[in-house]
Amino acid sequence: MNISILNNILTGANIAIGGAAGNIYGLIIEANTIYNNSTSQSIDVGSTDDHDFEGVAIKGNVINGGLNNGIRVYTPNATITGNTVENKNTHGIVIMPTCDYATITGNICKNNGVVGSGNGIDVQGTYALIADNICFDDKGTQNHGIRLEAGAIAPRLYNNITYGNENYGIRNDITGQHYYL
Repeated sequence: MNISILNNILTGANIAIGGAAGNIYGLIIEANTIYNNSTSQSIDVGSTDDHDFEGVAIKGNVINGGLNNGIRVYTPNATITGNTVENKNTHGIVIMPTCDYATITGNICKNNGVVGSGNGIDVQGTYALIADNICFDDKGTQNHGIRLEAGAIAPRLYNNITYGNENYGIRNDITGQHYYL
């Protein structure tokens, strides 16, 4: 099943695909604008037991304000590119432990972590490529620009720009593994 969610404007709502959605090949979430969603993540793809997704592309979306994370992905081989995520309560983009081989490129994550310890990009999955992103804070809210969580394995980071974050531009919590910065 192919699904495309394109060019929508949502205020106080979110986009969530997972659970009972079944086998999905070619999910595209593109060019949507989401303001102040009042439920869960702004864009939420998959769940802890969903491995029935292939070809997930989340690109060119604009997310501003609202609860929890901007973009949260559980499914492997996801591409997250060209999105702008700002003023989220927690993380701008979070790659969950089951999201292996994610490609995260060309995103802007700004002023996330509004009510807690949020990062621009938070990586928990394995073998992620994180390149050409800009993660910054000019309000004193975003904890780290990019955080590599302890469970992440062998991420590759290239040409990212981070500045003004509360603590680190890139924080590495990985121990005993190879990674490329």
